[in-house]
Amino acid sequence: MAVMNGRTDLVELLLSKGANINHRDRDGHSAVHWAVVCGQLDMLNFLISKGADIEASDSLKAAPLHYATAIEDISAELALAVLHTLIKGGAIPNCRDMDDRTPILWAASNGNLEAMHSLKQAGGDLEAVDRDRLGVLHCAASHGYHEVGSVGFVF
Repeated sequence: MAVMNGRTDLVELLLSKGANINHRDRDGHSAVHWAVVCGQLDMLNFLISKGADIEASDSLKAAPLHYATAIEDISAELALAVLHTLIKGGAIPNCRDMDDRTPILWAASNGNLEAMHSLKQAGGDLEAVDRDRLGVLHCAASHGYHEVGSVGFVF
């Protein structure tokens, strides 16, 4: 709860008392996952500075970078800042979840062109396919995001 609410003071106290910064909940979500999905940018930076594992995957083998492409409850600017923070922190742009989906495929499924562009700039593979051999255009079109295929700067 402290991470979700951006309470770095409480997280600092818990860490000083021996809490594991990489502890995961029953779904495999780490503090980094929660900072990402809640848009807690300061908390994310704090966790990274304390050595939290930004590549920790959950029970679906999804890393925080996957979730950063699909945040809906915060502003687009903040979501992009979260994504950039993970990339600058060393997150692997071509990591794969249990369905072999990369963050770019998650971004395409969510119509998140800015995330796709940022991931491409960081070395993300626009030709990646998942275990069903679905690529960027498949993921985007199957979720109604037809503009993904017509945006030249992504490709």
